[in-house]
Amino acid sequence: PASSRMLSRSARFVSRLSGRAAGRAFSSQAQPQQQVSPRLAAFREQLASDVATEDETSWTDSVSVAERVGTKRAVKKQHTRHPDWLKVQRPGGDDYMRIRNGLRASKLATVCEEARCPNIGECWSSKKGAATATIMVLGDTCTRGCRFCNVKTSRAPALPADDEPEKTAEAIASWEVDYVVITSVDRDDIPDGGASHYARVVRRVKELKPSMRL
Repeated sequence: PASSRMLSRSARFVSRLSGRAAGRAFSSQAQPQQQVSPRLAAFREQLASDVATEDETSWTDSVSVAERVGTKRAVKKQHTRHPDWLKVQRPGGDDYMRIRNGLRASKLATVCEEARCPNIGECWSSKKGAATATIMVLGDTCTRGCRFCNVKTSRAPALPADDEPEKTAEAIASWEVDYVVITSVDRDDIPDGGASHYARVVRRVKELKPSMRL
């Protein structure tokens, strides 16, 4: 029984293969032969002749190839360190914090902060000399608008405080410094430009601390 089953399976497999082969032959015979156009036939003949004569001549022989113009190679620029005198000292230290806290307590304006001077770390610390700050009087608003300066500007700022000379002198005299720089904003709105107010500040500082250099 087992052998008969195997024979029947083999017969069925052979019949399937013969049926497929007959179908393929029928389909190939049924398709009509494609006609080649004269243009395609001429192109095939030209291609065959070109391939036959490729060893002798080639169409690339008549083509001129442009030579590459030599270009300069990019040379990596060598990094050069900046000199020490060009580097800005970072703000910080005991002297810096002492001057900063004193200014905050006395509510004084400085051109160092108002103009955002990059040398504030050098001037407010004693690493390269005596620590000092540049006090700015006549208020914190200027009547001129210089583009290189960051001080606030206005055409009609508020009048300077009448007690500013006394407060400024008392704060400066309490500091443990030998000299102080005093500057001011431009006050074109005041008849004398703030000269009398400026003089009051200097006189009051000298009265409280004669040894102070201004």
